[in-house]
Parts: sequence; structure tokens; C-alpha cells
Amino acid sequence: MSKSDQQRDTLALKRRRQEESVPKRLGLRYDQPGMQHLLYQLPAHRARLEVQPSSRRTLLQIENNLANAEIVEQLIARRNDLKLLTAIDAYTGIAMARLYQPDAILMDMKMPGIDGRGALKILRENPVTAHIPVIAISSNAYKVEIEQCLAAGFFRYVTKPFMIDELMALIDVALRYSAQNHPAKWC
Repeated sequence: MSKSDQQRDTLALKRRRQEESVPKRLGLRYDQPGMQHLLYQLPAHRARLEVQPSSRRTLLQIENNLANAEIVEQLIARRNDLKLLTAIDAYTGIAMARLYQPDAILMDMKMPGIDGRGALKILRENPVTAHIPVIAISSNAYKVEIEQCLAAGFFRYVTKPFMIDELMALIDVALRYSAQNHPAKWC
């Protein structure tokens, strides 16, 4: 078996494991002040996760390409002020945005099912997620595409391959914007 076959099989296994762990039903219960219990059904069992309030900001990445998702995960892992959530498709990303209400979202533009624009439209129509800055990430560098995405309501637009410093700076700008325009979350 060649090295490329091994890498492909490893990525396929990772994707299958991630798909198997996608929540089937999402719920939220409050038992005590300041304590949330997130309830979700995984394919084989029910899980309960207690979430404590945190000073770390939350970034949601919606990316169907596992290699691209892992690059962002490695970059964000260097920062102790950020917590990264990853969704492998727009449907899961929209559900996670509603549930976790992240401070900013990185959105791949080309995904199966709903593309980035369609997902943004759904997020903007919901008052729970309408305020979240969404950064579009795409390999499409055509000026008209960038202008259309910004006009549709994306906070910023980054082309792949992106410069690490540029992406990190845009994430910081989006987080500052989020804190200034939605301060109730941090009171």
C-alpha cells in the first residue's frame, strides 16, 4: 500500500469517525444558575456534557475538507484564548452556531448541500445567530465573487491558500467586533 493510499485511508477513517459523532438531536437544560447541561444523542449512546462559563472566546469553523480543518485546528491550538469548534458541513455548523453561539465563524464557501452563502442566509435570519461575524474562506479569488460575498453579509473574505498572519489578524478583528457589538454575552 502506497503512502498516498495510507493517507487517503487515514483521512477516510477520520471523516467516518467524525460523521459518526455528529449530534442527532440537540438540547439545552439549565439546572443551576450559571450551569448548562448540553444534551445530545450520538448514534450509539446519549451523552451529557457540563459547560462552565469560560473566559475563552469561541470560534466555529465550518469546513468539509478535513485537511483544511486540521490546519486551522493546529493554528488555533497555539492560542490559549480561543476555543475551536469544528463542523464538517453547513447543516451541522448552523446547529452548532445556534447551540453554542460562537463569537466568530470561519465558513468554507464550497460545501455539499448548503454552500457558504446559503448557510449565512440561515444564520442571518435567526436572531440568536444574526450578530455573529462570519469570515468567508474560499479558493475563489475573483473580485466579483469577493464583492458578492461581502454584499451578502460576510464580515470578511479570505482566499485559500491564506497567509497565517492575515487569517489570525482577521479572527482578532472579528472577535473585537463581536465583543463590541454583542457585549451582553460577556457581562
